[in-house]
Amino acid sequence: MKNLLLLLFIFSSSFCFSQNLVPNPSFEDTISCPYNGSIDHVFGWSNGGGTPDYFNSCCNGISPAFSVPNNWGGYQQAATGNGYCAVGIYANYYPNAREFIIAQLTTPLTIGKKYDVSFETSLSLNDTMYFNCAANKLGALLSTVPYDIGNPPPIANFAHIYSTNNITDTTNWSTINGMIIADSVYQYIIIGNFFDDFSTDTLIFKKDTFQTAYYFIDDVSVVEDTTNSIWENKINENYFSADLLNGSMHININKNLKGNNNELTIFNLLGQKIFNQKIQDSKTIINLNTLSYGIYILNMETENQIFNHKFLIIN
Repeated sequence: MKNLLLLLFIFSSSFCFSQNLVPNPSFEDTISCPYNGSIDHVFGWSNGGGTPDYFNSCCNGISPAFSVPNNWGGYQQAATGNGYCAVGIYANYYPNAREFIIAQLTTPLTIGKKYDVSFETSLSLNDTMYFNCAANKLGALLSTVPYDIGNPPPIANFAHIYSTNNITDTTNWSTINGMIIADSVYQYIIIGNFFDDFSTDTLIFKKDTFQTAYYFIDDVSVVEDTTNSIWENKINENYFSADLLNGSMHININKNLKGNNNELTIFNLLGQKIFNQKIQDSKTIINLNTLSYGIYILNMETENQIFNHKFLIIN
């Protein structure tokens, strides 16, 4: 029988995080005003596939289609500053039609370290441009190799972080975020939909010949998570609790998280997934006797939140 010690960490903005490794994260630094909407006008970013767009308030009176806040995607103020990008993540007129933006990180990730990855997004609706539906699976992929318009990233049904729900808010910015443990020396971040059409859900607002899901992107962030504050044997019990007893983890889901979209995953410190299970019942017991001595990360993903906690198994 294993002796189990649960060391719980809360990850929030109140703790100290490292420097953002994404260059020009809010798309403010321009090479030139994007009169044609090309992302090539943005310092540090480039086309990762398809035809992503760039909008900036410098286009006011010059190129209204690519201005801020009014442009061909509708009306949206920047989450930060005066600029943002946009990508199409679904279209019914071409199989797996996708657009991507890519940036090289200022410093490669270190294997085994934790990183918080996030960005802001807002749905664009414009009947004239056939921007008329929402979709899920918009996310970020970390990569060791670059991609471009001639060599886009594969649609492999995997991203390091992504939205499981259709993001429908056209007024406010929504955050897509998650914690990863680097399992490679990642040097690039790519934003888009890396899942195929079969794995992507859509919500159509206006039925038309062409259906497109188009999203604004702003405030991209990759920061090393250096938090070390401990919650001893306690998780945010407003949502769920976990106790380690007799070689097993006892998960208790309260009414705030009950549903069909709660998913529990356990990673080792190399970022390898060693356990995954949908959590639908209010009480679930997970056998941990097969795990060897070491530190592990418990990841609980719900419909709109992600919780991460660290625990230690002692032989």
